[in-house]
Order: sequence, then C-alpha cells, then structure tokens
Amino acid sequence: EGNEISDQTLYKILESMKYNLSVKLLNLSHNNFSKVGAKHLKHYLATNSTLRVLLLHWNCFGGIGGKRIAKALTTNSIL
Repeated sequence: EGNEISDQTLYKILESMKYNLSVKLLNLSHNNFSKVGAKHLKHYLATNSTLRVLLLHWNCFGGIGGKRIAKALTTNSIL
C-alpha cells in the first residue's frame, strides 16, 4: 500500500505472480495506477485462481480502467 508503484512495475509484479500460487491477499492501494495498470490487472485476474482478496482503493484507474477490472471479475469465480 502506498508504494507509488507504476503501471510498468505493476505489470512486472503480476507477471511474476502468475507462478506464485500461495498469495491470497494483494494490497495495491494508494498507488498511481491508470487505465494501463487496469489492463494489466484484467489479464492477471482472468487467469488467477488463488487470490481471495484484492485491495485497489485510491488509484487512478478512471472509468475505462474500472470497466476493465469489472469485466475481469466477471470471469474470476474466486474473488
């Protein structure tokens, strides 16, 4: 939370987490993610089956980014 992670760094984090099946809670709050970061999250959430809690408050996804995340959540039956 509050690490000022960029969209590019978020991408790298999510790519590495594809192979980590032990993470159950991910707190990405208080960063500056944009709709680009939301796109990265969309792809990650579409395939992740282990994450149970995702905290995203206080980011700058905007309407487009919010829609991207919402769409991914419709295909993720765990979150």
